[in-house]
Amino acid sequence: LQATDPTAQNVEKTQASANNSPTITSAAPTHSLVGIMGTGSKRQTALIKSGDSVKEVVPGELVGAGWTLQSIAENQVTLRQGGQEGQTKVLTLGDP
Repeated sequence: LQATDPTAQNVEKTQASANNSPTITSAAPTHSLVGIMGTGSKRQTALIKSGDSVKEVVPGELVGAGWTLQSIAENQVTLRQGGQEGQTKVLTLGDP
């Protein structure tokens, strides 16, 4: 019987590596859009679920794990990680 450590990082072996050493990758936390509050001239707030918690976030605020809420649209939000040159992802209402 072999035990697994739930906190261990995923190890991915790459053949492209000259010395065949493993590359460590960590699983990105999952974010989902639960709701959007505010309309018209009111400041909009996104309800974003990360793990087991839901957080109210306005544009410019940190969502978690290095992701920042960049913008809020009618039924979706855009998150950015790593500044202007970083990654972006779009969360849409109703997506798991």
